[in-house]
Amino acid sequence: MLNDSRLPVLLTQQKLVASLPEHQARVVCLDADWKEISVLPELPPISNVTSENLAYAIYTSGSTGKPKGVLIEHQAIASHCQNIIAHYQLTPRDRILQFASLGFDVSLEQILPTLSVGARLVLLETKSLTSTEFHKKLLQLGLTVVNLPPAYLTHWLQFLEENSFFTSLKDLRLIICGGEAMSPEILKLWQKSPLTTVRLLNAYGPTETTITTTTFEVSPRISPSKVPIGRPLKNRQVYILSSQRQLVPIGVSGELYIGGAGVARGYLNRPQLNAEKFIPNLFSNKAGERLYKTGDRARYLPEGNIEFIGRIDNQVKIRGFRIELGEVETVLSQHSAVQSAVVIAREDLPNQKQLVAYLVRNPQYNASPEQIAEWQIEQISQMQVVADETYRQTSEHQDLKFNIVGWNSSYTGLPIAEEEMREWVNQTVERILSWRPSRVLEIGCGTGLLLFRIAPHCTRYWGTDLSQEVVHYLQQQLQWVEPKLPQVEIAHKTADNFGAIASETFDAVILNSVCQYFPSIEYLLNVFKGAVNTVAPGGFIFVGDVRSLPLLEAYHTSIQLHQAPDSLSRSQLAKRIRQRMTQEEELVIDPAFFTALKQHFPQIGHVQIQLKRGVHHNELTRFRYDVILHIGTLVSPSENITWLDWQEHELKLPDVRQLLQSEPETLGLHRVPNARILAEVKTIEWLFNSDEPDTLGEWRSQKLPKLLGAGVDPEELWAIGHDLPYAIDISWTDSGTDGCYNVVFRHRTKMGAEALDSRISLTLTQQSKHWSEYGNNPLQGKLARNLIPDIRNFLQEKLPDYMVPDRFAIVEALPLTANGKVDRRALRTLDSWDRELEDTFVAPSTPTETILVAIWTEVLGVQQVGVNDNFFELGGHSLLATQIISRIRSAFSIELPIRSLFEAPT
Repeated sequence: MLNDSRLPVLLTQQKLVASLPEHQARVVCLDADWKEISVLPELPPISNVTSENLAYAIYTSGSTGKPKGVLIEHQAIASHCQNIIAHYQLTPRDRILQFASLGFDVSLEQILPTLSVGARLVLLETKSLTSTEFHKKLLQLGLTVVNLPPAYLTHWLQFLEENSFFTSLKDLRLIICGGEAMSPEILKLWQKSPLTTVRLLNAYGPTETTITTTTFEVSPRISPSKVPIGRPLKNRQVYILSSQRQLVPIGVSGELYIGGAGVARGYLNRPQLNAEKFIPNLFSNKAGERLYKTGDRARYLPEGNIEFIGRIDNQVKIRGFRIELGEVETVLSQHSAVQSAVVIAREDLPNQKQLVAYLVRNPQYNASPEQIAEWQIEQISQMQVVADETYRQTSEHQDLKFNIVGWNSSYTGLPIAEEEMREWVNQTVERILSWRPSRVLEIGCGTGLLLFRIAPHCTRYWGTDLSQEVVHYLQQQLQWVEPKLPQVEIAHKTADNFGAIASETFDAVILNSVCQYFPSIEYLLNVFKGAVNTVAPGGFIFVGDVRSLPLLEAYHTSIQLHQAPDSLSRSQLAKRIRQRMTQEEELVIDPAFFTALKQHFPQIGHVQIQLKRGVHHNELTRFRYDVILHIGTLVSPSENITWLDWQEHELKLPDVRQLLQSEPETLGLHRVPNARILAEVKTIEWLFNSDEPDTLGEWRSQKLPKLLGAGVDPEELWAIGHDLPYAIDISWTDSGTDGCYNVVFRHRTKMGAEALDSRISLTLTQQSKHWSEYGNNPLQGKLARNLIPDIRNFLQEKLPDYMVPDRFAIVEALPLTANGKVDRRALRTLDSWDRELEDTFVAPSTPTETILVAIWTEVLGVQQVGVNDNFFELGGHSLLATQIISRIRSAFSIELPIRSLFEAPT
């Protein structure tokens, strides 16, 4: 700012002070110790500054991207302060937030009028506040007026809606939304909230006309399509002119020109641009008055308000048609699935200009219940096809009791090593048999990995499976296996089919490595409804090999640490991990889901959540857990466990052995760092909490190895039980994203048998959120693939074909400038999956390739597929593979196994 040393002079200008209460004109100067060093006189000081002197120069990039210094005189900013004080009805009792950056002229609107009326100006320590932190500041400071850019206002309103905090904002009386056009999303969020009692203004004004020129007071009854920018403030004039600079009729669009007291002196050292943008006022006879040519397109509405349409330079010509990008964006924002949208014209190939729409999805949007039900049926049907195809691969030479067909590594796609699978099977069987089941129902029995080991210990064993192929396979094997198992029955059933089973028929129900294939948490709840009714009091439900939702990010990080090339940057790796998470097609469950089940099923007595056993570190032991739901058995821990926080006390394994030497009855260890996933935890910290521009190769080879070693492998603690007289239970009682676990040691001789047998009994938490929030949405891939066609159809109903974008990109957020505006120049060339094509795009060159590309494009929901693109990197997975194979069968009259796509994924 120029003349910043004369800011007190500005604040006490004769013209400004004359309109303020008498007690406003006292300025106190303080030293560094906050001691008063001088008192300025009550009357304004004598100054040689005139109203035509320069008050400040502020740089703006505008729409061209080339910075321009805008010169604002004292009379313009003084007039604006008077306008704002009157229009916002500011009083000394107000507490006003200074939110905008000092490099943005809105900061002056927040600072100067506030100080001029003697109101309290609240400064933020940082501009990177989350919505939660921002809301806490509002409550803590009792703010009455806030001025926010649209993007930030959107996030905050969404936060309020999700957290029901509206009623807490009793002091807030005015919200100003400025800097960019107010989106229909903001209006809809505000209209359905109790905040409609708070005054909401939509403010518009270029920097060249001193901050704010027009405002519109938003009504709860206004249609949520386009919010007008309203009417001019006092001493401001707005004209909408044709290309010949003639006034246009009401309802006709033209370019918006601004005149009056706020017009700037001009641009610093830009005489040619000044002549173009600051023209003589065509509607005034007063010498020297000028109009500012904004470059914005607008129109007058019948009631006198002005509607902003978009930038003149946002009007593009494609295939002979002139298109207003703002009009396309407005219609896009009316779709319930779209939170915000930007449309640009790109010419990535010479003479091939296209419209590209960048969309941020509305997180609250979901498909209709009918559509979801249809997708669930389709997903179960596809699962059956995949299972049938998998079990057809079974060889006659395989071990009858150890058929691990289909158990492939997520890291390599190859079969998991037999040694690791045997450990996984043996540990699972041992855990189930420790509860001595007699009558067992196994849902999803597969090739009998558990059946052949548990059934010999039971009087009845009933196995069901979705796949007719596996049922036939098991029935065949049972004829040959020795010793014979006459107590075993096999049935072809879906997991939720309990129609022929009487209540309390079994004392154990097993769902091992099955839940991840269910289409939703609601489907899982329905399965539990039948299972709980089936188990007799004193029995249990074993839910094994459950994928952990808190560790989902660590899981995908682990896979990328194994698969991604060394050249990948930190930001590229983070993007790839997020992308894989959104494409997750299996059900992944928060352990808290099981502790909340007691409220839904009172038959459940207590719950155990346990880490998987095993010395091999693979996806089965690192990111999965077992759950035991005990039916009709209430266990109230009678012992007083002494808990030690592992990290707070900086414990080591020798410390644990030393603590146990005194043979306490119990010892509890809390927050033990998990060595199995420490690499992933540290990598996530590096991805999101570091400024180092390392590549993945540098991180993997140089920095990550130095951070490992602090974790403890759970098997090292279980091993202590073999050396010392302690029973050990390790659980994810309150599992978080860091994978830390809890351990309880119980003395074998000092504790009673009942106490030893109780293991860790979890405190059953109340269900505090909707069931769907305890898991991911396996159908989200279907939703995303159907979203673009749905939005395209929506646009085609409302716009001419030439205005419908050629390509759509779903992005996490629109890039913003430092001032909170959408940074159109930062938008990248993206397709609808925001994917990175690491190979050069190769178009199909034969009829066969052309047909295959069309099939892939339709099934994957992407708009461009090259012959070298990997099916799985485009979002494909086993369920979508069934659709690919089905369409190939129809197109070519040829039968291919699903595995052919896994073997040749391009």
